[in-house]
Amino acid sequence: MLPVALANVVSPIEAKEVVYQAIDYLGLGRGMPFFKVMNNILLERGVKLSLSRQATTTMDNRLEKDEETQMRLFGPQMKDFAKKGIINRWLVDSCFGDYYTRKGLDDKEREMITLLFSCSRRMWTTIIGTCKS
Repeated sequence: MLPVALANVVSPIEAKEVVYQAIDYLGLGRGMPFFKVMNNILLERGVKLSLSRQATTTMDNRLEKDEETQMRLFGPQMKDFAKKGIINRWLVDSCFGDYYTRKGLDDKEREMITLLFSCSRRMWTTIIGTCKS
């Protein structure tokens, strides 16, 4: 499916961003085989690796930018969400900081991808949260 997607509407950066985002939801063990296959397909198509950097945060501003992203998506009630527990901090830092602040995909695309990953892992709370936003 990836060769067809790349031949039509999906850029190499968009394809990589989908797999990067998968790591947080599906785990590194499930994601690594996809990186290997994707890189082989991209190389066969003449794409020079590594692709341009998509990260927009640093370790110094990550939590602040992540909170801004979460508030933009879910509203002002998300202010200080990371301070309410270790899992909350991980969600803000990892999901929103490592992925939602990146270039390559927009918020709507990332939310749809999150919904699909959640369905595959039966993360019903994420599905409910995504549908409400």
